[in-house]
Amino acid sequence: MNSSEIVNKSSTKNLTQEESATIFQEIFSGQVSETEIENFLLNLSKKGETSDELTGAVQAMRNSSLKVKVNLRDHLVDCCGTCLLYTSDAADERSSVDLGGRRII
Repeated sequence: MNSSEIVNKSSTKNLTQEESATIFQEIFSGQVSETEIENFLLNLSKKGETSDELTGAVQAMRNSSLKVKVNLRDHLVDCCGTCLLYTSDAADERSSVDLGGRRII
C-alpha cells in the first residue's frame, strides 16, 4: 500500500502498526507531500489515534532518529528536547548543565 492509499484509508479505518510505521517513515524521509501529511494527520485526529497507530509512529521516529555518542560524562540523561543535560554530578548538586556547559540551579 503506498502513502496515498494509507492517507485515504486513515480517514475511515484504523491503520495497523505496520501501516502507521510505513507512512511515518515515508514522512520522515521526505517522500510524502505536505498536503498528504496534513490530510493524514487531520484524518488521524478526527478519527482518533489508536495504540497501533501511535506505536507505528514511535517505531518510525526511533528508526529515523540520529544516534549520538556523547563522551561528556557518565550517567548522562537526555531530558527530551529541553536542551538540558542532567548528570549524576549535577543531580547531586541539585543543578543541571545546559549544552553550553553552564550550570543552572
